[in-house]
Amino acid sequence: MRLPRLAFAILGVLTPACAESDPIGAVGGQGGSGSGGATTTSPASTSSGEACAEEPCKLLAPQCGCAQDQACSLSDTGERVCIGAGASGQGEACASSASCEPGTLCVGYGAGLLSCARFCESDGDCVAPGACAIPLTTAPGVMLCSDACDLQTNAGCQVAGLSCQFGVRGSDPFTLCAPAGAGTQGALCADTSDCAAGFLCLATQVDERCYQWCDVDAQDCPGGLTCQPVQIEAGVPLVIGNTSYGACT
Repeated sequence: MRLPRLAFAILGVLTPACAESDPIGAVGGQGGSGSGGATTTSPASTSSGEACAEEPCKLLAPQCGCAQDQACSLSDTGERVCIGAGASGQGEACASSASCEPGTLCVGYGAGLLSCARFCESDGDCVAPGACAIPLTTAPGVMLCSDACDLQTNAGCQVAGLSCQFGVRGSDPFTLCAPAGAGTQGALCADTSDCAAGFLCLATQVDERCYQWCDVDAQDCPGGLTCQPVQIEAGVPLVIGNTSYGACT
């Protein structure tokens, strides 16, 4: 997933150079190797015999079309299938989609960096400041919620090795959990994935370094540093919830 790489602007604000989230891949029902269950037959029905409006089953919660102890999920090739339902919810660690509760899918960035993400059709299906902004590579048109998390504290990123970062859809920012590095204040970086949780990568006139996230209104930078505002485009500050975000410089 590509994340915004920021650059110092002439007027003393920080502006992202790019702002779209890339698609993400799903991890199948059994360790990523397949569906982990058989598809239902048409017409789809719930365990109670009630008809389901989608065939063979409905991805969004509340689901239908699968037995009571199953979940409607996606195979590695993007086909809807019924698999054994798990218990892990949005943002929680998973080994495969069979680990996730109905309405969610196991996705991520590789071994040890996998979590359940909720199927969605609109932002209303997600918890803000997460958004319905993550497309699936294997199932065109299927969208997932990004994680609701805190850029400064990393709260909301439940899998070790992921940090709270942000993307921008149009002019609307949203948060998501993505791979983190080890770089702290002043460390060299190529992008934010090289920086530790609570830091972002900024391009200076000389090189690119990690800087700590901060609250512009609170001016809560340590060591006498200044919280310099981040803008997602000219004249548009990065505001998520009630917080205007900046970087300690």
